[in-house]
Amino acid sequence: MDLPSKKGGDEGPERHGFLHATCKLDNAVILPRPSHSRPPSTPRSTFPAMLRPGLVAAVLIASVMLGAGLALAGQKPASGQYSGTAQQRGTGSRRQSVDRDYRVRMRFSSSGSTVTYPSLVCGGVLRPVGFSGGRRVYREAITYRHCDSGRTWKVLVSSSRRVQATSTRGGADDSVSAVLTR
Repeated sequence: MDLPSKKGGDEGPERHGFLHATCKLDNAVILPRPSHSRPPSTPRSTFPAMLRPGLVAAVLIASVMLGAGLALAGQKPASGQYSGTAQQRGTGSRRQSVDRDYRVRMRFSSSGSTVTYPSLVCGGVLRPVGFSGGRRVYREAITYRHCDSGRTWKVLVSSSRRVQATSTRGGADDSVSAVLTR
């Protein structure tokens, strides 16, 4: 191996923080790593970062604390009828107070979904329009009797037998929430 000399304009072995050396090997020139660099460090653990025991334990604890709803977010409700009590709060489209509780039934099916309000004696269809924040979104259209129409329902699957449904209606300052079971 020949080290460059100071002749011919060379500045010596140290030039701009690099140690330059040439090695004649079938006309190849090999430049070693810069003198200020260090060899790559070895990882502290052979586990990938996401499989470290502390992180695994934290994820398990968080999922238990948040309940089954986290694991089922973004799913369609299982086919069948769900029922429960809805709580409506706020001011309706006619600016009257609508703070009331009433029964609600939702039937989900691949052939079409429906909503029924037994105590209000009305109901209609639920048309799926996608997902929002892990919840299945439905547009409501009342098809019999006279309930306010045009609600948007967001349904979160909590378990195979339970859903959480929340609803708003354009032009009204009210919301409806219900936990429905089958």
